[in-house]
Amino acid sequence: MKGSPQKEAPLTLAPFMEFYEKTIEPRLSHLMDDRISVLENKMNGHFDDLYKTFETLEQEYVVIKGQLKRIDQRLDKIDLQISY
Repeated sequence: MKGSPQKEAPLTLAPFMEFYEKTIEPRLSHLMDDRISVLENKMNGHFDDLYKTFETLEQEYVVIKGQLKRIDQRLDKIDLQISY
């Protein structure tokens, strides 16, 4: 017989956790930070676009409101002219 079988050390979670904490987690953390940063930039860009659109719509609303007021004033004048 070629030597006696060696008794294997029991597997524990500690070495795997140490490997994860020292090797895997820092890399994943860096990758996730980069992806989150890219996502934040995209979201901020979309919000900027939305705010610009709302600003344009608000300006158009103010213009339309002013024009409707002038139309109402003209109609009031026409009503007065027709009434007499």
